[in-house]
Amino acid sequence: MLNFDPLEQFSIELYSSFFNTLGTGSFSSIGFMSIFVFFLVMFCYYSSNSVFLLNKFQKGIISLFQFVLGILKDSLSIKKYSFILLFFSTFLFIFISNLLGMIPYSMTITSHLILTLYFSLAFFIGNNLIGICFHREKYFVLFLPEGVPTPIIPFLILIEYVSYISRIFSLAIRLFANMMSGHILLKILISFI
Repeated sequence: MLNFDPLEQFSIELYSSFFNTLGTGSFSSIGFMSIFVFFLVMFCYYSSNSVFLLNKFQKGIISLFQFVLGILKDSLSIKKYSFILLFFSTFLFIFISNLLGMIPYSMTITSHLILTLYFSLAFFIGNNLIGICFHREKYFVLFLPEGVPTPIIPFLILIEYVSYISRIFSLAIRLFANMMSGHILLKILISFI
């Protein structure tokens, strides 16, 4: 009888013997899949550059772009959508990573906490830098709502700051936990068949 391990898909393997001969150090399965997904995202951009005679794949990429643009229009109050490519690239990366994770014997890189923590930390730092550049000192009004009594101000700023910093971990853990639990559940259900 075969040993069944639902966590086998999430194990990280080091490919150090091949890459040590090249002198580049170790390379893991997460790095390999990340590069593979990156090239798939670049392929999606490259294949959708023709405006005339769109095939079904190009129409799908354009509909995904319009989906992300619609979400940004609803949630952002920026007149110019200068960050649309950043959001669309991140969306495509996570979307393709999750789809590749559904293929048997492949690896889901979004089910690893280190990658989701990287994404949430990068967006948190970028969001703060862009907010400070655009709004200057008005950006820090975020931590202090209007009409707060003076004795409560230090405690409220501390609570707001802690809740603002905890966004990094809540975003990372949400994607990690959803992907990990969903794939484990699918693998367990498939093993019953």
